[in-house]
Amino acid sequence: MEKRAFFQSMRMPVYVGLAIAIIVIVLHALASEFGWYWIFRWFDNPMHVLGGIFAGYLGILFQTMRTMDVKKRPSLWVALSAALTVGIAWEILEYSYGLAGLDPIHRFDTLKDLVNDMMGGVIALLVWDIFIYKKLNK
Repeated sequence: MEKRAFFQSMRMPVYVGLAIAIIVIVLHALASEFGWYWIFRWFDNPMHVLGGIFAGYLGILFQTMRTMDVKKRPSLWVALSAALTVGIAWEILEYSYGLAGLDPIHRFDTLKDLVNDMMGGVIALLVWDIFIYKKLNK
């Protein structure tokens, strides 16, 4: 596939990635502004899954753009490693702002958050496989 055709075929996947990013950013901004993380103690869970979806999707998108091969099915490891990398960075950020600690309760929360991030990475791979991969390889 020539470069021009490849990049034209990648427009829709990029728009999907932007839509996911906007959803995550808007929800996080609203949650931070209105205290949803403290009012709804569970709100952190779907946000980590959404963040994992975004990070995993971005990892798959970067891999596809780097290889310029839409016929190659994306790897689960790419989605998981991207989601885990962003999740670890986010947990370090939470720790640096004093929102997480080293006591057992915070360690459990951090582990749960990282598992949610990786679940999001798996969902990102499924979204890519069902909606993007099949459409690009008709």
